[in-house]
Amino acid sequence: MGDRLVIVGDCGGTNTRLSLWSIPADAPEPKRKEKAPGTLQFDNKYQNEQHKNFLDIMKLFLEESKTSETPVAACLACAGPILDNTVSFTNIKNGWFISGSALEKQLNINKVLLVNDFTAMGYGLLTLADDECLILNDVPPKEGGVVATIGAGTGLGECFLTKDPKAKGYKCWATEGGHTDWAPHTDLEVEILAYARKKFRAKARVSVERIISVFICLRPWNCAHLRVPCAQKVPGEGHSRRTREIHERRCSERRYRCHEHQRV
Repeated sequence: MGDRLVIVGDCGGTNTRLSLWSIPADAPEPKRKEKAPGTLQFDNKYQNEQHKNFLDIMKLFLEESKTSETPVAACLACAGPILDNTVSFTNIKNGWFISGSALEKQLNINKVLLVNDFTAMGYGLLTLADDECLILNDVPPKEGGVVATIGAGTGLGECFLTKDPKAKGYKCWATEGGHTDWAPHTDLEVEILAYARKKFRAKARVSVERIISVFICLRPWNCAHLRVPCAQKVPGEGHSRRTREIHERRCSERRYRCHEHQRV
């Protein structure tokens, strides 16, 4: 039956990362701790603020990929709650609205599936091999136990996975936990809360993601009050090879979902 092209994307509040994969039409479903099938054909990263809307980014990506074949499916992991295969980006300056069904018509792609970015992250965890995990304590892992994920970027993403007997696997539950109130417990944290309220002009509350995800904004406060040396520059591309390999694993579930939709 040959190979088919699919697009997978990581659409955050600051950057959009897209990649084009070639997937065998008869590829089997990946097993636990196993990569999803596919060969990378092209990938690129785009700064959202440099583009008027998401459609422009998709068109540019397809143009730069120089593919003569139209992808059959796209799976886009988006930083926000998904409603009826649409998402609104609140962390982008002018706000973006993405509709999967609209992209299908505009780009002539059979299926465009939008998923919460941490839904994709959660399912991607299931593809990690043992040597890609770091042990934080001496408690042995429990097969079938709850899996939790948290990650700081432009916002703060959180999700958890529970065993799904019907699907004989895991089901991922996306949350918007980063928007919960941050509750200080010490005198020092109370000072940080007061500073954050002033900086973010928050009269009543400061969310957890205001403290965790944009903590670099509080760095002057750290230097003045905690005497922590300020780093002058943090390289944005300082990722290790191992980190990039793990990032590829996170894409595995997205590629698998695209592969399943192309069967329909």
